[in-house]
Amino acid sequence: MGDGIGTLFWFDHWIGEKPLRFKYPRLFELAVNKMCTVADMEREGWEDGGRAWVWCCRLLAWEEESVRECSLLLLNVVLQVNAFDTWRWNLDTAHGYSVKEAYRHITNHEVHVNNRIFQNEATHVLGLLEKVKRISFLWMKAKNASFIYCYYDWWTHPLMCMGVHL
Repeated sequence: MGDGIGTLFWFDHWIGEKPLRFKYPRLFELAVNKMCTVADMEREGWEDGGRAWVWCCRLLAWEEESVRECSLLLLNVVLQVNAFDTWRWNLDTAHGYSVKEAYRHITNHEVHVNNRIFQNEATHVLGLLEKVKRISFLWMKAKNASFIYCYYDWWTHPLMCMGVHL
Protein backbone atom coordinates (compact mmCIF):
# COMPACT_ATOMS: atom_id res chain seq x y z
CA MET A 1 0.00 0.00 0.00
CA GLY A 2 1.32 3.39 -0.98
CA ASP A 3 -0.53 6.67 -0.45
CA GLY A 4 -4.01 5.13 -0.94
CA ILE A 5 -5.02 7.62 -3.64
CA GLY A 6 -5.23 5.01 -6.40
CA THR A 7 -6.89 2.26 -4.38
CA LEU A 8 -10.67 1.97 -3.98
CA PHE A 9 -11.59 1.32 -0.35
CA TRP A 10 -14.50 -1.07 -0.99
CA PHE A 11 -13.61 -2.59 -4.38
CA ASP A 12 -9.87 -3.26 -4.40
CA HIS A 13 -8.21 -6.14 -2.58
CA TRP A 14 -5.85 -4.11 -0.41
CA ILE A 15 -6.25 -5.52 3.11
CA GLY A 16 -7.10 -9.01 4.35
CA GLU A 17 -8.12 -11.97 2.21
CA LYS A 18 -10.67 -10.22 -0.02
CA PRO A 19 -12.09 -6.78 -0.89
CA LEU A 20 -13.95 -5.11 1.97
CA ARG A 21 -17.24 -5.13 0.01
CA PHE A 22 -17.17 -8.95 0.31
CA LYS A 23 -15.93 -9.04 3.90
CA TYR A 24 -18.58 -6.49 5.01
CA PRO A 25 -21.37 -6.73 2.41
CA ARG A 26 -24.00 -5.03 4.59
CA LEU A 27 -21.75 -2.04 5.31
CA PHE A 28 -20.96 -1.79 1.60
CA GLU A 29 -24.68 -1.84 0.81
CA LEU A 30 -25.35 1.00 3.28
CA ALA A 31 -22.30 3.12 2.44
CA VAL A 32 -23.17 6.42 0.74
CA ASN A 33 -19.85 6.71 -1.11
CA LYS A 34 -18.98 3.33 -2.57
CA MET A 35 -16.27 4.74 -4.88
CA CYS A 36 -14.12 6.36 -2.17
CA THR A 37 -10.38 5.70 -2.06
CA VAL A 38 -8.37 4.40 0.86
CA ALA A 39 -6.81 7.89 1.17
CA ASP A 40 -10.29 9.49 1.34
CA MET A 41 -11.39 7.18 4.13
CA GLU A 42 -8.18 7.58 6.12
CA ARG A 43 -8.26 11.38 5.77
CA GLU A 44 -11.89 11.56 7.00
CA GLY A 45 -11.14 9.25 9.92
CA TRP A 46 -11.89 5.53 9.67
CA GLU A 47 -11.67 4.92 13.41
CA ASP A 48 -14.89 3.97 15.18
CA GLY A 49 -17.06 7.11 15.13
CA GLY A 50 -14.88 8.76 12.47
CA ARG A 51 -16.33 11.02 9.77
CA ALA A 52 -15.43 8.55 7.00
CA TRP A 53 -18.39 6.35 7.86
CA VAL A 54 -21.42 7.87 6.10
CA TRP A 55 -24.49 5.65 5.83
CA CYS A 56 -27.74 5.94 3.90
CA CYS A 57 -29.72 5.07 7.04
CA ARG A 58 -29.31 4.51 10.76
CA LEU A 59 -27.33 1.36 11.59
CA LEU A 60 -28.64 -1.53 13.65
CA ALA A 61 -26.60 -2.79 16.62
CA TRP A 62 -25.02 -5.67 14.68
CA GLU A 63 -24.12 -3.31 11.82
CA GLU A 64 -22.43 -0.95 14.29
CA GLU A 65 -20.46 -3.93 15.56
CA SER A 66 -19.32 -4.61 11.99
CA VAL A 67 -18.09 -1.01 11.76
CA ARG A 68 -16.10 -1.47 14.98
CA GLU A 69 -14.61 -4.72 13.62
CA CYS A 70 -13.65 -3.02 10.35
CA SER A 71 -12.16 -0.06 12.25
CA LEU A 72 -10.01 -2.47 14.26
CA LEU A 73 -8.80 -4.08 11.04
CA LEU A 74 -7.76 -0.63 9.78
CA LEU A 75 -6.10 0.43 13.04
CA ASN A 76 -2.55 -0.56 12.01
CA VAL A 77 -2.75 0.66 8.40
CA VAL A 78 -0.19 3.39 7.71
CA LEU A 79 -0.29 5.10 4.31
CA GLN A 80 3.03 6.03 2.68
CA VAL A 81 2.72 9.72 1.79
CA ASN A 82 5.40 9.76 -0.93
CA ALA A 83 4.70 6.34 -2.46
CA PHE A 84 2.18 5.49 -5.17
CA ASP A 85 -0.15 2.51 -4.92
CA THR A 86 0.89 -0.41 -7.09
CA TRP A 87 -0.98 -3.38 -8.55
CA ARG A 88 0.30 -6.94 -8.25
CA TRP A 89 -0.74 -9.69 -10.68
CA ASN A 90 -1.37 -12.74 -8.47
CA LEU A 91 -1.45 -15.28 -11.31
CA ASP A 92 2.24 -14.77 -12.16
CA THR A 93 4.05 -12.92 -9.39
CA ALA A 94 7.48 -13.56 -10.96
CA HIS A 95 6.81 -11.94 -14.36
CA GLY A 96 3.74 -9.80 -13.72
CA TYR A 97 0.74 -9.21 -15.94
CA SER A 98 0.56 -10.22 -19.58
CA VAL A 99 -2.44 -10.40 -21.91
CA LYS A 100 -1.34 -13.89 -22.98
CA GLU A 101 -1.34 -15.15 -19.38
CA ALA A 102 -4.71 -13.52 -18.60
CA TYR A 103 -6.28 -15.01 -21.75
CA ARG A 104 -4.80 -18.46 -21.02
CA HIS A 105 -6.13 -18.34 -17.48
CA ILE A 106 -9.65 -17.21 -18.42
CA THR A 107 -10.08 -19.65 -21.30
CA ASN A 108 -8.41 -22.60 -19.57
CA HIS A 109 -11.78 -24.11 -18.51
CA GLU A 110 -15.28 -23.61 -19.93
CA VAL A 111 -16.86 -23.56 -16.45
CA HIS A 112 -14.29 -22.85 -13.83
CA VAL A 113 -13.60 -22.00 -10.24
CA ASN A 114 -11.16 -19.13 -9.81
CA ASN A 115 -10.05 -18.70 -6.20
CA ARG A 116 -7.68 -15.79 -6.77
CA ILE A 117 -9.76 -13.25 -8.69
CA PHE A 118 -13.46 -14.00 -8.36
CA GLN A 119 -13.95 -15.07 -4.73
CA ASN A 120 -14.32 -18.80 -5.34
CA GLU A 121 -17.44 -18.46 -7.52
CA ALA A 122 -18.08 -21.01 -10.27
CA THR A 123 -18.64 -18.96 -13.42
CA HIS A 124 -19.11 -19.59 -17.15
CA VAL A 125 -16.51 -17.94 -19.41
CA LEU A 126 -19.01 -15.22 -20.43
CA GLY A 127 -19.55 -14.41 -16.76
CA LEU A 128 -15.78 -14.12 -16.36
CA LEU A 129 -15.65 -11.75 -19.32
CA GLU A 130 -18.35 -9.58 -17.70
CA LYS A 131 -16.42 -9.46 -14.42
CA VAL A 132 -13.13 -8.63 -16.14
CA LYS A 133 -14.78 -5.80 -18.07
CA ARG A 134 -16.49 -4.45 -14.92
CA ILE A 135 -13.31 -4.59 -12.83
CA SER A 136 -11.21 -3.04 -15.60
CA PHE A 137 -13.81 -0.26 -16.03
CA LEU A 138 -13.69 0.55 -12.30
CA TRP A 139 -9.90 0.51 -12.46
CA MET A 140 -9.84 2.90 -15.45
CA LYS A 141 -12.26 5.28 -13.70
CA ALA A 142 -10.16 5.22 -10.51
CA LYS A 143 -6.80 5.63 -12.25
CA ASN A 144 -7.74 8.22 -14.87
CA ALA A 145 -9.65 11.28 -13.65
CA SER A 146 -10.31 12.39 -17.23
CA PHE A 147 -11.93 9.06 -18.23
CA ILE A 148 -15.30 10.26 -19.56
CA TYR A 149 -16.84 7.05 -20.88
CA CYS A 150 -19.76 5.17 -19.34
CA TYR A 151 -19.83 1.44 -18.68
CA TYR A 152 -21.83 0.77 -21.86
CA ASP A 153 -19.14 2.49 -23.95
CA TRP A 154 -16.44 0.47 -22.18
CA TRP A 155 -18.35 -2.78 -22.69
CA THR A 156 -18.97 -2.24 -26.41
CA HIS A 157 -15.79 -0.37 -27.46
CA PRO A 158 -12.98 -0.69 -24.87
CA LEU A 159 -10.21 0.08 -27.37
CA MET A 160 -11.91 3.31 -28.47
CA CYS A 161 -12.26 4.33 -24.81
CA MET A 162 -8.49 3.90 -24.41
CA GLY A 163 -7.80 6.02 -27.49
CA VAL A 164 -6.93 3.12 -29.82
CA HIS A 165 -8.43 3.62 -33.26
CA LEU A 166 -8.21 0.75 -35.75
